[in-house]
Amino acid sequence: MAHLILGIDPAREPERARKALRSHLDRANWMVTTGYKELFAS
Repeated sequence: MAHLILGIDPAREPERARKALRSHLDRANWMVTTGYKELFAS
């Protein structure tokens, strides 16, 4: 998933891949649970 979505090779950079993927998933979760409300509040 890190390679396909973020272009990071997890075999070469496992820690970077893990952190980037976690951050990506956290942002996606925020957008689904909270962020959309801010976007459509206008």
